Amino acid sequence: MCYNIKKVREEGVFYPVLKLYRSVGILLGAILIICSAFYFDTLIFSTEYSGTGSMYKRQVQEYIESVGVKRFAKFSSFDLDALADGILADNPHLSFASCQKKGKTLKISLVLSQDKVDRLSGNKKAEMIPMKELLPVTGYIRGGCCPVGMKKPFPTWFHQTCINFPYIYVSAGVRGLQIKVAPKDLVNLVGATIADITAETI
Repeated sequence: MCYNIKKVREEGVFYPVLKLYRSVGILLGAILIICSAFYFDTLIFSTEYSGTGSMYKRQVQEYIESVGVKRFAKFSSFDLDALADGILADNPHLSFASCQKKGKTLKISLVLSQDKVDRLSGNKKAEMIPMKELLPVTGYIRGGCCPVGMKKPFPTWFHQTCINFPYIYVSAGVRGLQIKVAPKDLVNLVGATIADITAETI
């Protein structure tokens, strides 16, 4: 047995009204989606860090959150240049900071003070080791580089203020794990040098 099924056209007095209602609904839905896209583009959904100073992203994140720059905050509610200046003022070991809006992401670039590091190391220019060489050279992965237990002894410097604290925290060799240690014990263990390695402020 075979059935010939076809759509029956909607008829009646209210058919034009229903058709208009559907069309308006689709139009309103499209407008709502567009407006939502524009609105959400003004909000911070994530923060990304880059540069040689990104090792201090936790301290910087704490600072920007203390001044109201948090997830879902509006980009228009703060000045990016002023935020970068505040980051530098709060973190003297950085020589440069910039903040930029990239879509829904706040991108923060941080640069360590290099002049003093260059002089202390006795090199014309000291640079961060390329990421692909980190594991073969040190034996540690990114985010877990510990001053203790590297493949060979490397010259190590700690900022002079570290000895003002009974304990400090350093990476324990894996991401998310840290060692609580007395700074003098750590300095003696790795043969480190205590020095002023922060940027000069004007």
